[in-house]
Amino acid sequence: MKSSKKSSSGRRKGSSMDKRTGMGLGIDAGGTYTDTVLYDFTREEVIVFAKAPTTHDDYVIGIKNSLQSLLKLIPVGEIEKIGLVALSTTLATNAIVEGKGGKVGLILIGYDSHSLRKIKLWPKVVIKGRLNIEGEETEPLDSSQMEGAIKNLLKDGVEVFAISSEVGARNPEHELKVKDLISKTTDLPVVCASELTAELNCVKRANTCFFNARLIPLVASLLSSVKKVLSEKGINVPVMVVKGDGTLMGEEVARRNPVEMILSGPAASVIGGAYLSHIYNGYVVDMGGTTTDVAYIENGFVSFKNDGININGFRTAVKTVNVHTFGLGGDSYIRFDVRTKEIQIGPQRVIPISYLAHLHPDILEFFETKKQIRGEELLVQPADFFVFQKDFKGEDLHPQEGAIIQVLKEHGPMSRIELARRVNAVSVSLIRTERLEMFGNVLRAALTPTDVLHAIKAVSFWNKEAARNAVSLYAQRAGMQVEEFIEGVLKGFYRNLLFHLFEFWFTEDGRIQGERGFSDNLASHLFFHVKNIQLNTSVNKPIVFIGAPARKYAEGVENLIGAQVFVPVFHEVANAVGAITGSIREDVTILIRPTVGGGFVAYAPGGKRYFVTLDKAKEEMTKLAKKTAVQKAKLSGALHFNVNINVKDKEVKISADDIIYLETIITASVSSVPSSKA
Repeated sequence: MKSSKKSSSGRRKGSSMDKRTGMGLGIDAGGTYTDTVLYDFTREEVIVFAKAPTTHDDYVIGIKNSLQSLLKLIPVGEIEKIGLVALSTTLATNAIVEGKGGKVGLILIGYDSHSLRKIKLWPKVVIKGRLNIEGEETEPLDSSQMEGAIKNLLKDGVEVFAISSEVGARNPEHELKVKDLISKTTDLPVVCASELTAELNCVKRANTCFFNARLIPLVASLLSSVKKVLSEKGINVPVMVVKGDGTLMGEEVARRNPVEMILSGPAASVIGGAYLSHIYNGYVVDMGGTTTDVAYIENGFVSFKNDGININGFRTAVKTVNVHTFGLGGDSYIRFDVRTKEIQIGPQRVIPISYLAHLHPDILEFFETKKQIRGEELLVQPADFFVFQKDFKGEDLHPQEGAIIQVLKEHGPMSRIELARRVNAVSVSLIRTERLEMFGNVLRAALTPTDVLHAIKAVSFWNKEAARNAVSLYAQRAGMQVEEFIEGVLKGFYRNLLFHLFEFWFTEDGRIQGERGFSDNLASHLFFHVKNIQLNTSVNKPIVFIGAPARKYAEGVENLIGAQVFVPVFHEVANAVGAITGSIREDVTILIRPTVGGGFVAYAPGGKRYFVTLDKAKEEMTKLAKKTAVQKAKLSGALHFNVNINVKDKEVKISADDIIYLETIITASVSSVPSSKA
């Protein structure tokens, strides 16, 4: 296993305009922990870093706690050198999954009944007004219907409007007219699908526009709060946000287009892993507390989902990194099934016992008195604890649920065994915590892979004594020696990890799926030799492991499948490094097609343009694509520009002398490093 000695640049060396100076602050508000790093652009290395638990009810609390820890480590005089802040966060993804955000009024223009059935979003209204596939108006907007729809949505208490025309990708005229009327009626934010995507699929357009609108209040609040926290610490500099494709956007763009923050966290991890390891072709495996993410880097570029991301059953047109995510991490819940004699790991996340004991050393008293488990205690996991988080909102609280909240609130974290006694439960296995856990009123602490690593002294973040005691009780319940139980946990973790890695590799090109894909049974035979069968594997691309537990598990993967494995320095904060070392990239694509009556039409930002000759269309639209891409990059704080123009003609050859012209696609790509405060 190899380890990078210095966190130097993972991108190819460019011109001098790409060189950054000064300091940058990277922030990653992940699923489990919030990381902050102080990065020196001149020396291309991390100076110091800090971690704090992520606070999902209010991300800013976790960010503030991590930042406070970081500032204590920063050398005197260095904080004034910070010229840029970059943030990656799981907020957008989690908000969509959990249904959080502002109340959106969705206005659909010209959608037919077939498309409407696929759009499961409310409240929504449909108004008349149609365009054909060329973007030509076949039915005008109904002004009175439009005005009535806006008034009704305002009465319904919407906080933001989302507008999508069925063929708005070809001509945004109808969307812009409705937006103009709304802006004259109210000061509420308004978003058009044509401002976000050129996607033709009208369902994806509507979903993307709706979720962008829903996220606007949440992201605006987050960014305002983050800037306030930074200002209190004397950091008044530009704030960038990581997009789902791993590039950066400026604060104002993020406030307007927050849907682009979907998969911001995983994108930052891929960029950070590649940057720290110098690996331009290979895989990045980010091992977090809750999940593990796998992505592929080729020739220094991340692979993308070309058809948009699907979240919680909603198809969108958001460009994101192609990441395979599965529920296995350092904080995965370890359980032993007494019926099947199996050790189960994840996907549920819990608080590691070692961390709980670090915060509340008094829980060690439980382990001092509970050397043996017997009777009905054998029916439950022996080291489950519960922690009060917040009061229950609502009236349908069961008496026992109320008692659980009250006991934990008054007495602090408590074992399942003691909690059952305190609330007079009939059995230790019959306490009602499931709903309280689901709504976040109560958190569970239990044995995790992180605790097992503490028990074998592979890591020493928190309380090793609590971890060893918990492992001992689990081994006793399983009828195993402690070493045997630990080996079983590690073997199970590797099996799960390698199963998902090979599943990603087997289905990477999308051709091997379902029953023809990888199987758990094959994984067991392949990685752990069984009687009469010995299979060998090798992976022909390097694997970069990042995340807090990366080093220990990378060693196991290297030994089991013969892969070339890298664990870079600062692997535990690679996401935050990926955020601050990211760059700006904006692409603008314009389509030119021949018209039926002769001449050419260009589908460009702002509407259609007509030309007599193809050469003139190409000349004008190349200029417009470049101008628009540069403007978008400037809005995100681009300092200097690298511009690439690609003009591609599509033709069909009928015979040697007969070629039919179909269309021209012009793409302007602008890349830049973000500007910072000197």
